[in-house]
Amino acid sequence: MNDGDFFGRCLNFPKDEISNLTLRKLAPYIQDEKFNPKDVANVSKAAGSLCAWAIAMDQYAKVSRNVEPKRIKLAEAEENLR
Repeated sequence: MNDGDFFGRCLNFPKDEISNLTLRKLAPYIQDEKFNPKDVANVSKAAGSLCAWAIAMDQYAKVSRNVEPKRIKLAEAEENLR
């Protein structure tokens, strides 16, 4: 990893733009019981942190897809009340 701004790119990752294709590609890793921060950190603390980040991004994307339609309906309902 020779990217001087890797940490910054992770912090500013566009998590609201994670595609379904990316989630499908990530799924085999997320579903692997060995892919967890504790076990991965036994090999590399940095990799353990990246593992936790990848799991968090996966969970965020899935929750966001479930919540977004509800946000839209709420905004529409609020608009109708005005």
